[in-house]
Amino acid sequence: MAYVTVEDMVLRLNGRIEASARPLLSVAIDEACAAIDLHCRQSFAKADTATARVYVPFAATVAYVDPFWTTSDLVIATDDNDDGTCETTWTSASYALDQFGGELAPMLAAPYDTIRALDRLFPTAGRRRRTLQVTAKWGWSAPPSNVVAATKIVAHDLWKRKDVAFGISTSGVAEFGGLRIGRDVLGQVESLLADLVRYDRAGIA
Repeated sequence: MAYVTVEDMVLRLNGRIEASARPLLSVAIDEACAAIDLHCRQSFAKADTATARVYVPFAATVAYVDPFWTTSDLVIATDDNDDGTCETTWTSASYALDQFGGELAPMLAAPYDTIRALDRLFPTAGRRRRTLQVTAKWGWSAPPSNVVAATKIVAHDLWKRKDVAFGISTSGVAEFGGLRIGRDVLGQVESLLADLVRYDRAGIA
């Protein structure tokens, strides 16, 4: 899922895009989205189908997981007998969910990304580390406005540089998510995304 459309970028570029060049603009958008995901250590795309992922609990009472945007079809299960199968399904009374961003969550319309054990514990003492399985609809219900803005900035910069890919002075570019973009662009993007970077990735599958 791209965070902006080709038409969004055509408007940003004042409509000066020939039809034959639009596929290349689409590539710039995809690269910008991937770089933003890498920088923020999370994806802002929305999954409409629930799938299972396995995790290493951070502690016996808390687990950090990838963001999921709804509790519909949510299933939490653990491997309580250390046999490699998460066969114990938790009831909703056994856990609480926290949203990404803490106090900023309502402003961001943020997804859930933390599971806290209430009346039982996550298994952490066995031989196997990935003892938590979460089935969920992953991602955000919609990309935050800051992500949309950052995507447009990065895609625009990539578009401008398409004809001088081998002629960019290294003093004028910076590394961002595996891409080379302008240092002025990097400053804008990092400022926009500062509150959306995850720092709790340790232990996540």
